[in-house]
Amino acid sequence: MAGFIYVMSNPAMPGIYKVGKSIKDPAKDRLSELSSSTSVPEPFKLEYYCFIDKFDAFEVRLHKELSHLRPNPTREFFKVELRYILEKISELAPMYGGIKFQEPSYVPINEPEYIPPSDDAKNLEINPASDHQGADIILKYNNVAKENYELLEKFPGDGHLAFKQSLTQLKNLDEISIRDLFRTQYKKKFIEPFDELLSNFYYKIIADKSKDSAKEFYDAHKALKGSVTARQLTIDICEKFKLGVNVKSFPLLELQILAKDVRQNWANDPLKLNPYLSEFDLKLEEGRYFYTLNYYDEDDKTTYVVKEVDRSNLHSLYQFFENEFDPEKYSDNFLEYESKRFFMREHFKSVRGFQKPSGTSIAPSVAIKDSKHGKETIDLAEGLANLSREKESAQTGTPTKYHKTLVVLVVCFFLVLFWSYA
Repeated sequence: MAGFIYVMSNPAMPGIYKVGKSIKDPAKDRLSELSSSTSVPEPFKLEYYCFIDKFDAFEVRLHKELSHLRPNPTREFFKVELRYILEKISELAPMYGGIKFQEPSYVPINEPEYIPPSDDAKNLEINPASDHQGADIILKYNNVAKENYELLEKFPGDGHLAFKQSLTQLKNLDEISIRDLFRTQYKKKFIEPFDELLSNFYYKIIADKSKDSAKEFYDAHKALKGSVTARQLTIDICEKFKLGVNVKSFPLLELQILAKDVRQNWANDPLKLNPYLSEFDLKLEEGRYFYTLNYYDEDDKTTYVVKEVDRSNLHSLYQFFENEFDPEKYSDNFLEYESKRFFMREHFKSVRGFQKPSGTSIAPSVAIKDSKHGKETIDLAEGLANLSREKESAQTGTPTKYHKTLVVLVVCFFLVLFWSYA
């Protein structure tokens, strides 16, 4: 179903825009409806509207793209430059049938970005040279502004230049105002431009090494549309540009980042980590009172309990991931294993009595589930002793408890048979 997408402003809320949808003409009906409300002191002004196919789905996607800019998460208002909203509309529209018409005419994205002056600056004669000089002074003496400017400078695009210009138009140069400017207008667009957490993570790793390599990552990621993982793309670019990044540590780093993100943004559901834990032969299971992190060793078909935490104390589980999956704790030789499962496999070799690899930090006080003695968790020493006895019996032919029972049953059978004939 087709309909209108509109952008409106209100003089009572400078710098804030309402972005919504309507099947009615926004220039007449919708504008009149909003302006007639007794909850707003001033009438609304229609800044832009367009007619688009699938406008319901389009509005949902547009609001998601702008969600980090909402002053109130339950309202359709966004604190951002009008230009940014219009760029997003133009960028997303082709995926929802395209714009049939729009009013007023939209300026293409590839034109130089215009950043409007502040209210105080509108009445002043601004000398471009002195404005540029003022920005240099701000960057020289304001550490927060300098920090954000230098960060933007590492990434492709002219975000650092636009940020520098915006500094001269801020009414206040306090830390909160500068960080808010950076977060709302520049961080998402230039530093975290992708929807996927890991894509942004790897993009930052590459940009920290080389701006040219970051540009290639950005272009390739957009072109490939998820057909190649961000990790593999990063490995290829690191090799091409010889960035000197330890790619063997990526699996550990990913789990650290994801565990932190689950705690903050995924409704605190640790089971969402399981697709990533499977790379280490790990699985998180949910019980009535506990979460249990298990490691399954395919070699001896045995499940080892790595961590058990109370459901009300998930902090310790996340802390475990952040501590134990820290690549800096392990030697270069340890990280050189080619297998995707090198990490936990080498950890549990130390638990099972093999040679302890350099850097291993999990203590050998881990419980064990012995598949041949039921599912009940038993002491590590007892479990290893059972496994050792069974292995020895298989090699030497020494009868086990099972074998002795079988012999007794056979003897009893023949005794009963003999007695019946007698």
